[in-house]
Amino acid sequence: MRRGPDKPKKYDEHLSAMEAAELVEVSVRTLMRYEKLGLVFPRYKGKTRLYSAHDVKWLRCLRELIHGRKISIA
Repeated sequence: MRRGPDKPKKYDEHLSAMEAAELVEVSVRTLMRYEKLGLVFPRYKGKTRLYSAHDVKWLRCLRELIHGRKISIA
């Protein structure tokens, strides 16, 4: 089975903040802001943020709400 460019290799595999940001089409700084606001809770390995496939799905929903539907998170 061929893997698409927007999916982690396995469902339980985690992505770095940079990889997740690329998939969601936001900046790493935006991911950090979402985390600070309590909208997403990445796992940590040392100081490295790790995002699951579920996190990426949720981040895409957030992005749609914030950018597509103009819902404020302030």
